[in-house]
Order: sequence, then structure tokens, then C-alpha cells
Amino acid sequence: MDSSSDEKPIALVIPWFGKQQTGGAEQQAYQLARYFVEAGIALEVLTTCSQSFHKSWEEDYFSPGLSVEEGIKIRRFPLGPRRSERFNQAVGALLSIPEEELRPGISPLAQREEAIYAQEGINAPALLSYIAEQEACYRWFIFLPYLFPLIQQGAALVRAKALLQPCLHKECYAYLHATAELFAQSRHLLFNSRGEYQLARSLYGGWIDEKSTVVGEGIAFVGEEEPEEDSPAYNFPYVLYLGKKCAEKNVPLLIAAFDLLHKDATSELRLVLAGALMLPRKLQRSYVLDLAYVQEGEKTRLLRWCRALLMPSTNESFSRVIYEAWFAGRPVVVHGECLATRGALADSGNAGWHASSPEHWAEVLGIIAALPEEELASLGARGKGYAEHSASWPEVVARYGELFTRLEHENLSMASKHEAALVLLDGVVNPSFFHQQEVANIRKHLRTSGKELVYVQRDSSSQQEDLATANLAMDNPEVCLLYWGDEAWRDGLALLERAQGRSFWRLEGEHSEMLIGESRRFSQLLVRSEGKKKQLLAAGLEKDQLIVLPTFITTAQIPGEALSLPLFKRENGCAVNLLLAEDYRGLPQVEALVAGFRQHWGRRVRLLVAEPCTELFLTQVLLADLLLLIEQEKSQDIIPLSCLYYGVPLLWLRDKEYDCFFAEAAVIAEGKSTAEILQIAQPLVEDSPRRKTAQEKGYAALQEYNVGAQLQLWRKVINF
Repeated sequence: MDSSSDEKPIALVIPWFGKQQTGGAEQQAYQLARYFVEAGIALEVLTTCSQSFHKSWEEDYFSPGLSVEEGIKIRRFPLGPRRSERFNQAVGALLSIPEEELRPGISPLAQREEAIYAQEGINAPALLSYIAEQEACYRWFIFLPYLFPLIQQGAALVRAKALLQPCLHKECYAYLHATAELFAQSRHLLFNSRGEYQLARSLYGGWIDEKSTVVGEGIAFVGEEEPEEDSPAYNFPYVLYLGKKCAEKNVPLLIAAFDLLHKDATSELRLVLAGALMLPRKLQRSYVLDLAYVQEGEKTRLLRWCRALLMPSTNESFSRVIYEAWFAGRPVVVHGECLATRGALADSGNAGWHASSPEHWAEVLGIIAALPEEELASLGARGKGYAEHSASWPEVVARYGELFTRLEHENLSMASKHEAALVLLDGVVNPSFFHQQEVANIRKHLRTSGKELVYVQRDSSSQQEDLATANLAMDNPEVCLLYWGDEAWRDGLALLERAQGRSFWRLEGEHSEMLIGESRRFSQLLVRSEGKKKQLLAAGLEKDQLIVLPTFITTAQIPGEALSLPLFKRENGCAVNLLLAEDYRGLPQVEALVAGFRQHWGRRVRLLVAEPCTELFLTQVLLADLLLLIEQEKSQDIIPLSCLYYGVPLLWLRDKEYDCFFAEAAVIAEGKSTAEILQIAQPLVEDSPRRKTAQEKGYAALQEYNVGAQLQLWRKVINF
């Protein structure tokens, strides 16, 4: 694939770069750059002066500036200051959280800790400045891998040109809010495997579909050259593991499986491990051969004469070594819970096996030990055919080229400040925190889709300036106008007269005479629920004019310590925390209910009280085991939806129109007495498994009601 000499280069942005780098993402970046250059695609690598991930992040090893290595242009930038001890503390807190407590939408770090993680990671201010200043000089920016703040900050600077190659694993870093933001703001997502894409979809939602491509990854050199000694490596049958010998790669699982294999039968099969680190003494066995890091020739020899390659890791985005095994004509065994490797196994036509538990691995190892070489070779040949097609660098690079061309034919132009896709007129008087959050979400996610918004807030310091900008946009029939709130606002309604495009009214509270009179000036009215729609139909509005558009909400913007799971564990203790979503003082019926709860459960239940639409309420949500929702006027859908995002089951004392979201995660108890409510609440309070089931079902019910799904719904209705 040739490119003209005056074509803008692709920028490949990565913290560490070089032929000698050992990390998977770094190896991928180097080979990608090498084959881009070979294919005639102009490319520059933008990286730091740090020697490697394993060396200092504060001291420059390489000289800053432009250099060329094997035809690859590398532009290095000096490292900036950082406080490594604070960063290490934040990472320590992150790594200490058990995997079963990680859940999408909830950051595993408190806001303060995540800020430290972002500020004190590898830092190269000159690199970020260069990206911002030289954006126009580059065709696209490919950022990898996802987990470093430097990558996240760089992608935010050039989001219209940012192509994220995340190299995503199912690990704690993937649950940080900054990671979700990175996926949202990147122009396109490039995945190494179908399994990696499926993992990203499960973490961030189906909205990534429209901006995702599985480009794959290539494998170089393996099998291209004969090893120095092409004879059996050992005089005993063995299976091979290549990689770091650590718990993160699930190596103890292999040892446990071999213990089972050799416990009940005399097996000649041995395990050969080659790679960084040595086995701890407690894992050393007579039937396990622990080798150090081996050179390419010896690795190829080990692969050619093994009976199978083992890859027990559950955290892979591609797994180079299983393709190396297939290129060498050998079958593989992968972990059944790793989407990337199990997906590759399925795509290969099952050129090997998958297993999960130690017992299952031991069973598969027994099969491998017993199979004739002809059958192993047949499976390996199947894998080789698949690898030659899917992991060939020329074919992978061609897929990149096709993607670049397709993206450049799409409408990538960012609307200027005076060319809005949407004008939002905020006529709400005394807006609640939740209302402000929803408006902020619309603004942010509109921008991530490559559009701009003019926001005119009533009685703000910039109101007149923003109104002037909105006036200019009103002449464009492609621009939509969204009026927010039930209060009549003269300047906002006057602007409506000039609108050439469609206009929408987002209704907040109860209908009024003004609403009935003014409603026909708008193309459509947007309401939050079917119940509100029924009220307005009864008031005389036309059915075709009303559209149900639920609240636009994301937990990513909830402030303070509310997102800290460690805080939840420290504070929760043994009590069941019941959160009362109401300032109940002075309300006799609510005071009677609270007294009944206290009398019935005593100290077994800790009562938390916070008025909705306050930061205190949001902080208390995470401490709650059960939410008691009473008040009718302020109990908008955004409150229970927020709670269900956190897995808090609801005891709701009124009927609502959102049952489809709640499934069995909410108990609706409209018009019940205190005694009846206590009886209804009993299973959720007393039965921990029942409460956990309610939490899981509520959370599962909201998986499709994620930010991306909401954004797609808003796009469909308002057509921005």
C-alpha cells in the first residue's frame, strides 16, 4: 500500500517504544510500526524518553527529539516530575480490590484516589503539548494501551482523530472512570480480537458497536527461520508455557492441574515453563521444568517439539503465544473464561481445547498425553491455517488501511462554536443537582460524537453572549432546538420564533396552563415516563406530539467519595443499612414508618437519612443495602435508576411506570400500612441471599440502560 510523499503521517502514541521492549502492547506497537513503514504508510511514533515500563519513570534514558530506527521515525519527549509514592499507594488500593467486587459503572477508586492515579503516572507534558499543537499535522493518532493516564490525556486532546487500540484486559484498571471516558471520547476503537471487543462491550455497553473494528494483530518471525538445532528439545513428552510465571497469568492453576495428573496415575507428561521470573519454591515440582527467558531460536524449537502450548491466563486481549504455537503447527489449551483466547480457539475451528478448573485442565492434559502425534499434528495444522490468514501482518495492515479510508469518507468535521448540532435553552428555575447532571451528560456525550452544542442558561453571566451565538445557529435547518423546563422564559421563547429546524420541549414538572398554550409551538414534547404521557393526553395534548425519553444519567459524574468500594466495605460492618430517601422530619406518616422500622428491627438495621438531589444522598447510596423511597413529587426516575446502578434494591412506596427497569430489584408498595410495609421489607432486610439476588437482577436490568444506549436513543429522537 503506497502513500504519496506529501500525505500526513499516522501518529502512534505509546509511553515506551523500541525493539527491545518486552511488554505485549510494546511488542505490538513496534511490529505495527515496522509493517506500516514496509507497506509505505507514513508513520511517526510519539513516545517518552523512559527506557521501559520496568525502569525509571522519572529519568530520561533516551535523548529527546527525532530519531530513526529500522526506518521508523521516533519522536521522544522528556519525562516530567511525579510523586511515585502517591501513585504506588493509589495502585496498591486498586489492586487490593477483589475481582468479584469490580462492576462496570462504579470506579474501584474514590474520586481523590483516581485523581492521584491520573496525576502521578508516567508524565510527559511536552508530549501532550506537542499533540495539542501539532494535531493538524497528523492524519490519525493511534493510542495504546488504554490504562496509562498519559494515553487518556493525549486522546482527550485530539478526540476527533483519536483511534484507541486498548489492548484491554478484564482487570481493575478497566473499571476506572477515566477508562470509560477514554472509550467514549475516542473517535474509533481498534481491537486485537473478537474476544477483546466482546469484553469491552460487556464493560461499557453496546453503544461501542458503531465505532469499533476488530483489526487483529500480526505475528512476526515465528517459523520463518529454522532453529539452530531442529531436534527434540527433551527425551520426554512435554507441554509448554511461554510467558511470565506469575499468579496474574494463572500459572499456579497449571501446577495444580499437573499435581492432579500425577496424583492418581503415572504420567510421563511434563510441564516446561519458559519466560520471565522463576517459580516460587512452593510451586517447584519434579515434573515441572522451570526455564528462564529463551531466545527466538530456542523458543521456536520448544514450540515445534511440544505436544501442546498452554495459555491459562484469563486476562488477554490477543495472546501472541497461541498464534506462535499455531504457526509452529501445535495445538493449544486456553482458559475457558478468557474471551479473547477462547474466541480465537473457536474461530480456528477448535485447534485445541479450553478448560477452566484445575480438574478440567488435568483431564485435558490426560487427553493430550494419550493422543497419537498424528492427531496432535492435525489439530496444529488446523490452527496454522487459521493463523496464516488472521495473524498475517500484511493482511492486518491492509485492514488498518481500509479503516483509515472508511473513516476519512465519513463526516468527521467538528461543528464550530457557531455551527451547532443542538441549541439547548435551559429555562429551568432552581435546577436540582440531578437536572444539572443530566444537562452536563448531554453536552459531554454530544461532543464525543463529533458534534457541538450551544448552551444558553437562564440568568447566567454569559446568557446574552450565548443567545447571540444561538441566534446565528437558528438559521440552519439542520440545527435542533431543545427548550428545557416548564417555566415560560421570554428570551428563550423568542428564540423559538427564529428556529428553522425541529424544536423540542423537555418537560420537568406538572403540566400548567402555560404548557397547554405554548406546546403547539414545538415540534415535539419530551416526557420521562408513560405515566406523564398519560397525564398530558388527559390534559388535551395530542398523542403524536408526545415522546417518552427517559432520563439521561451516568454514574461517572457522581461526586465525592460515593464511588469508593473500599469505603463501602469499611463503613458497612454487620448492620443492614436502610437509606430513607427523604427529609422525613415533620411528616407524621413517615415518622410513624421510621419508628415502626426501629421498633421492629432495633439495632440490626442502621437507618441512613438523606434528602434526594443532594451530594449527601449520593454518598449514602453506596453505603445502603436497601433504599426506602417514599416522597412522591421529588422521586423522579433518576433517583431509583441511580441506586440500581449501584446494585441497591428498592422498597418503593408508590406505583411507577419504570417497572421494566426494576425487574425483581424493587418492591412496589403503594398505599400500604406500616405493618404491611414491614412485612414486605422483611425478606429483603433479613435474607442476605435474597437481597443479593435483588441487587444482581436490578444491576443486570440496567445493563442495557447504559450511557451509550441512552445516547443512541437521544440521537434517534432529536436526530443530532
